Amino acid sequence: MTQSFKQGYAVIVGVGADLPVTIDDATAVANLLRNSSRCAYPTEQVRLLTAEEANATNILSALSWLADVTGKDDTVIVYFSGHGMETPDYYLMPYGYNLGNLQGTAILGSTFTQHLQAIQVQKLLVILDCCHAGGQAEAKGAIKSPLPPSAITQLGNSSGRVILASSRKDEVSWTGQPYSINAKKKYAARGFVHASIWLSSSFP
Repeated sequence: MTQSFKQGYAVIVGVGADLPVTIDDATAVANLLRNSSRCAYPTEQVRLLTAEEANATNILSALSWLADVTGKDDTVIVYFSGHGMETPDYYLMPYGYNLGNLQGTAILGSTFTQHLQAIQVQKLLVILDCCHAGGQAEAKGAIKSPLPPSAITQLGNSSGRVILASSRKDEVSWTGQPYSINAKKKYAARGFVHASIWLSSSFP
């Protein structure tokens, strides 16, 4: 019988809407983590939120769930695939965001960071696949951005916490074929398997 990685937990988000490929990418990541011959995370410990389910309330609730159910010996992956924006405040843009009401419909970067800080585990991997290329209406004074500055400041100083972003603020993050995870499945699989080895190993 295949042994599962019982210390592994994850919240995987693919917003969809004007970026439908993000749903495919998030689903591929969740399936890879649950795959018993790959990362072997218990199915019930991987929460997948896509399309309508990937709204701000559900995302923050899932992050709170991670904080509640995990302990210091557990490991966590948080994956978000969608838009990021600075106005100048940073926001992650979940399903159903409204540019006229970002505070009520999007996730403030500092709020996202606070939820990550509440997850008291030894190993936390945050992957932000936030494209700031086309497909999103422009808001006055807004800059598309892939990474919350507060996350870099707060989590970058912590041992065992890694943040991966698809691009820097001055770069674009391509989407669609041939750039999706499904189109590069073997490379994504290698990366996540290597990441799971790091997450399941002990620090020296």
